[in-house]
Amino acid sequence: MWISRETAEDWFRYKGWKPSTSLIGWEKRNRYLLVKNGMAKILDDGGAHGRNAIYLASLGIYDVYLTDVNVYSLKMGKEKVLDKSKDKKKRIEIIQSDSKYHPFQNEVFDAIISHSLTHWLNNLEEVYQYLLDCYRILRPQGILFGMTFKEWRKVSEKFSRYPIFVNKETLKELIEKSGFDIVKIYEEVKGNKIAWFFEIKK
Repeated sequence: MWISRETAEDWFRYKGWKPSTSLIGWEKRNRYLLVKNGMAKILDDGGAHGRNAIYLASLGIYDVYLTDVNVYSLKMGKEKVLDKSKDKKKRIEIIQSDSKYHPFQNEVFDAIISHSLTHWLNNLEEVYQYLLDCYRILRPQGILFGMTFKEWRKVSEKFSRYPIFVNKETLKELIEKSGFDIVKIYEEVKGNKIAWFFEIKK
């Protein structure tokens, strides 16, 4: 169901092209660390049509990869931008992938953006396995910036078929069990949603 054209179009209408304000803030806070040794490689994991990947690529200082399981979402990203751009600094590598099994070698990314992806997994064991694989593909000192839902006050029929909600202690336990160090975990209320944002480091 998550690889249908209908789901891709519904999610696009829900999110549009505007990047996440939390992503913009995270990038600004971490820019120096990310680029101090040259152009950083960033994965927008489960990034759908690429609203956050496109923003990061537009800055011209990151080597950006976008993955999602839904080929129709990725097609929207390709049609929008930037893989046809002559400016290679603004290109995005777009790959169809189930994020539970990243098709990358070990230690290739400086940062991973995981914006609500863990919410759509089937259970907490899959969340743990996902974090383990993120750890594998991050370089030493690499950063994972993630978001998962604590609560939806009014659960959407279309976007809550696999609602994995976690409390702070469970999230902290999963992160530490997978080997990451916690930089911060904080709560944000957005409309009818309450989300945990977390910054963790390898």
